[in-house]
Amino acid sequence: SRIGIDKVSIQLDTLNNSFEYTRNNNEGPVNLTVVSRKIEPPTESGFGSDEVYRILSSAGGIFAGTNVYRCARVRRRFRRGFDESTGKRILDGIEIVTTHRVMDGVAGIEMPTSTCKTRLRYTQL
Repeated sequence: SRIGIDKVSIQLDTLNNSFEYTRNNNEGPVNLTVVSRKIEPPTESGFGSDEVYRILSSAGGIFAGTNVYRCARVRRRFRRGFDESTGKRILDGIEIVTTHRVMDGVAGIEMPTSTCKTRLRYTQL
């Protein structure tokens, strides 16, 4: 892949809700674990999910031998509708990913360090 992950290096652990992979740049393994997951079932207004991940990876750079914890929250929301011009089914969505600092094992969820918002639109072919 573009970021240097070999398919054979990915290990999925469904019992612990985690997966681990190793990048090709020898920085050590990266482990992602789902800490919390809420799923909103489909209704007339749409559906969505809210997940919090704990990420364990190498600090990199001159601290490459040290592992650090990070936290990421991923919120997704989708709604169904019709395209005004073609009349075909569409699925509009938004995904908000926020990363958070972890100090002494506690993630500062109320103060994100970065936020990425993505607008998604799936259309019927």
